[in-house]
Amino acid sequence: PTSLALVPRTESEMADLTTLAASGTTASPGSIAVPETIGTNEGTPTISPYSTDQLMHLTGSKRILAWIGYTNRNPGGEYENTLNAIYQHFTDFTVDTTTTTSASALGPLLEDKDIFLVPDQNGASGLSSLGSEFAPVLASFVKGGGTVIVLDGWYSGSKSLLDGTGLLDISYFSCCYNTAVVQDTTSPLVKGLPLVFPVTYNTNAHTSSNGRKIVREQNTG
Repeated sequence: PTSLALVPRTESEMADLTTLAASGTTASPGSIAVPETIGTNEGTPTISPYSTDQLMHLTGSKRILAWIGYTNRNPGGEYENTLNAIYQHFTDFTVDTTTTTSASALGPLLEDKDIFLVPDQNGASGLSSLGSEFAPVLASFVKGGGTVIVLDGWYSGSKSLLDGTGLLDISYFSCCYNTAVVQDTTSPLVKGLPLVFPVTYNTNAHTSSNGRKIVREQNTG
C-alpha cells in the first residue's frame, strides 16, 4: 500500500488512529515480537516477516474490518504487507475480513468495529458504484466515531471506491514521487515523522477540496 486517504475528522476523533499508526506499543506476552531491524525505507525491499495467518490470529482491543475483495492476498502481497506495516508500530489489534458487495451485509459487520480498512485493490478498477452502495453505511460508521482508511497504489481501485462513498472529495494528481514533506505539524498523524522523508515507489499525490493537507509532495505541494 502506498497512499493514504482519510475521512476528515476532529483532533479528538483522530486520536485512536494516531495510536494505531504511531504509538510504538510493545508486544504483549504470547504475541509476535517485532524485530527492531524492520520498518526502514532504505535498501532492498524485504519480505514481510509475519504471515497473514499469524497476524489474523491476533486478539487485540482495536477492531479492524478489512475489505479485501480484489486485494492481493498472496504471501508478500499488499494485504500481508499492510498488516505487517501496522504491526511494526501497534500490536493491540484484531482483524476480520470481508468481500461483501452488499451494504446490508456490511452494516452488521461494522457494528463492533473501530476501523474500516480498504487495502490496495490489486488490478481492480471502477469501484465507484461499490462505494456508492456502501456510502450510507460508511457515513453512519464515521458519524458514530469509526475511522475509514483507504490505501491505493494507483488511482482506479481503492481510490474509486472512496470516490463513490462521498466521504472525501479526492482527485488523482500524479504518481511515483520520491520525497514527502509534513505540512501540518500539529496533526497527530505525523507524530514521530521527520519534516522531510523519502516515500516508497508508486506513492500517489492527490488533491482534495474538503480534506486536510497533512503531508504533501515536495515539489508540487
